[in-house]
Amino acid sequence: MANLNGVPISELLKHYTFDPNSFERISHRKTPPVLEIVDPDPTWPDSYDLFASRITTALGPSGTNSLLSVSHVGSTSVPSLPAKAIIDIDVVVHDVGDESSYVSALESQNFQFLLREKWHGHRFFVAEEPMSVHVHVWGPQCAEAERHRVFRDYLRGNAADREEYAR
Repeated sequence: MANLNGVPISELLKHYTFDPNSFERISHRKTPPVLEIVDPDPTWPDSYDLFASRITTALGPSGTNSLLSVSHVGSTSVPSLPAKAIIDIDVVVHDVGDESSYVSALESQNFQFLLREKWHGHRFFVAEEPMSVHVHVWGPQCAEAERHRVFRDYLRGNAADREEYAR
């Protein structure tokens, strides 16, 4: 069976239908996010680096303890792409179900745990300072995390499609 980074292609192409009963709300945001598309900001990579540093401080370097990888994804990870001013970060851990290995550590770095979803074992955290960030925690070989990476890399490498996406 064909796969991409250990994820079966069939899983990458599978349609997802949202089920409002498939998640558990852990807490509510302290402040609502600003959902406005803004011009590209050259400081977004630096903001990602700051948050990634907080994550690795909490969980240890990639490949150690529970942390496998930390990646800048979403529109702010694509140079010259207008986006919501919210940094999206995918964090892949050895076992997303072992919340004791990462939840309190992320909370100690001021990431607020908002949602626990059945969908791909997704865990969702936010932080607001110095800017908004969404942290998506996944297990290894997660199709959704791989989709995020593939889409980011595609937009980075295809200017015409990046411009079309921005419309």
